[in-house]
Amino acid sequence: MNKLIIIGFTLTILIINIPITSASDNTIYVDDDFNESTPGWNVTHFNSIQKAVNKATSGDTVFVNSGTYYEHVQVSESILLAGENRETTIINGTGTGSVLYIDCKDVTVKGFTILNGSKGVEISSSFINIEENIIKENTRGIELYGSFNFISKNKIVNNKHGIDIWSMFSLVYKNKISNNNLGIYLYVGGGWSPSNQLNLISHNNLIENIKHASVESNAWSIFIHTIRFRRNYWDDWEGLEDPSKSFYPYVIELTDNVQEGAYLIDWLPKRIPNLIL
Repeated sequence: MNKLIIIGFTLTILIINIPITSASDNTIYVDDDFNESTPGWNVTHFNSIQKAVNKATSGDTVFVNSGTYYEHVQVSESILLAGENRETTIINGTGTGSVLYIDCKDVTVKGFTILNGSKGVEISSSFINIEENIIKENTRGIELYGSFNFISKNKIVNNKHGIDIWSMFSLVYKNKISNNNLGIYLYVGGGWSPSNQLNLISHNNLIENIKHASVESNAWSIFIHTIRFRRNYWDDWEGLEDPSKSFYPYVIELTDNVQEGAYLIDWLPKRIPNLIL
């Protein structure tokens, strides 16, 4: 019963509070082919994502046409940052820094390939929605702080770490997390005053990672178990190969600095991959 209460509470909070940043009447356009002869140059039309984001104010949309943009982008206004096509709208961090850094609340980012940084997406705020992106070839694909954040329908592939979660009340839902050294890292700290509770990791596909998930904690078990893994597909789950073990849960490794024998469980792992666009 307590588990159901926790899950229901988490989902209710997330549904109520996760931002749905919608397009405003003010749209700013980015294309790597825009130049001084483009109408609206440096007013509504830019060839740099960062310059367009700097021009935007709360509620604006920054729409980025297909192309490769060699930039590090910092978002400090509540905007919708949208790429034309996630396969062809690419932000390349040239091997350094955070390719995309978000330090204000109520931001949605969708439709990009984000690659080649020490961190692909770094979130230090709350009410952030990262959806329908490809995040690949970074040291850390997503580094998630803050609270009430929503990571959904992304392809998170070929990073050293797919997602590092230092967040509270956040939802990681329907992502393909594959071919990373470590798919998901989650830290719970604080002993009797824990941080990073009440996160839900649900309906993701974890495929061909060297290690799918690792949780590190120095909090007591009552707080550790407010983190929920639910209905994920794990390609190394023993129930896939052995029908007699199809009712077994999936056990997530826990490195615990407070108590021995603590662990986390996905009680209902999926037998077939979740449908993810």
